[in-house]
Amino acid sequence: MVGSLYCAAFSGRDTIEEHMTRALLPILLLAGIAIAVPDMVRAAADPMVTCHNDPNPDNRIAACGQVLAAHPNDPNYSWALNSRGFAHYQKTEMDLALKDYDAAIKLNPKDPQAYNNRGAVHLSEGQFPLALQDFTQALKADPADSAAFSNRGMAYLLLGKPEEALKDYNSAIKADPKNVEAYSNRAALYYRANKLDLAFPDANMALKLNPKSPELLYLRSLIYRKREDTTHAAQDLAAAKAIVPDIESRMAKIGFQ
Repeated sequence: MVGSLYCAAFSGRDTIEEHMTRALLPILLLAGIAIAVPDMVRAAADPMVTCHNDPNPDNRIAACGQVLAAHPNDPNYSWALNSRGFAHYQKTEMDLALKDYDAAIKLNPKDPQAYNNRGAVHLSEGQFPLALQDFTQALKADPADSAAFSNRGMAYLLLGKPEEALKDYNSAIKADPKNVEAYSNRAALYYRANKLDLAFPDANMALKLNPKSPELLYLRSLIYRKREDTTHAAQDLAAAKAIVPDIESRMAKIGFQ
């Protein structure tokens, strides 16, 4: 997984939790799809390869339609519905994305990524209880699904349950020690709770996994500042501003200043 804590567009009405939610979705959805695709796809000819990994969502939608038409009602191809659903998500066609995830779950009720992906769309739409249900179903299907743990942690946070969120972030990291989103979100949670000794190592690990994230660099600069390490705080702030010059105003809009 590659990404950062806050990579979506900013707006004055955003809360930190709303913004973090939208930032995570594309990354976690992609991660889910990648897990769901059988190994044989990687060696297959088009349109299967196109459906799996073409960067153009329109190309993926067309190719996945061909794959699904060639393999009707085959639960082994629920991955194609996941991939097409994410293409629709990229185009902000949320109704169509949900339709594909619903179909994937109907086709293969044991597909954890379909639940995870549908839950992520519910999360972005503000349907937090529905999102929580889907992430829990994903974890019943695959108790080691790091993306589902990380997403469910976000759902818990948005439902005002930070302790449950923390447990899920811990589980996400245990399932995948390279889950940068889980480290990032846990660092932010600790920072907001003024638990700097816990926020600092998480921010460091997140930056080790994603060293060019301006948001993470800025978050760590705030941690350094609170630790009264002005030299390193200035270095991280300068590095963040070199990537995104207005990072300070952007982060201030979501409560980090």
